[in-house]
Amino acid sequence: MTIAQAMLAASLLGLLGPVACATTGATGAASNRSGLAPGDMAPSIAVAGQAGPDVTSFAGKVLVVDFWASWCEPCKDELPELEQLYTKLNPSGLEIVGVSVDEDRRDMDRFLEGIPLSFALVFDATHEIAQRWNPPAMPTSYVVDPEGTIVHVQRGFRPGDQAILEQKIREHLPETTP
Repeated sequence: MTIAQAMLAASLLGLLGPVACATTGATGAASNRSGLAPGDMAPSIAVAGQAGPDVTSFAGKVLVVDFWASWCEPCKDELPELEQLYTKLNPSGLEIVGVSVDEDRRDMDRFLEGIPLSFALVFDATHEIAQRWNPPAMPTSYVVDPEGTIVHVQRGFRPGDQAILEQKIREHLPETTP
């Protein structure tokens, strides 16, 4: 049984709450550290051997790094909300990178067929990025300021979280953002 299948089974049995899909980090292994916290510098989001963005690509902009997976029920609600934020705030300097921790690219692609996204996506099948960031749940969103410092961590997703995330993003966008 894969990590993703085990988490899905636990979710279906009611062992995981409706807000988040995992509580042991994206790699499924328990950790002494629950992930990065505000004040930490954002680690790399690059995957060896894969072309794609890295944190330094977004210097001077507010960046949201969002960890998600196709088997995560709250992710199905969260990703369209992130797309709305991206569409609304990208002209003001917001960038979003969605990091899929699915083990099979086909699962990610099937999931995204019903959820069109225009922000950058990274496929992290080996959990290389997730091991650096150690998100405590799926989904987890990290807001990174223009200097590369994590300023907010949003674990899980429930109604109303988009407003909190938008507020945290706006606090770090240029003053001219309406």
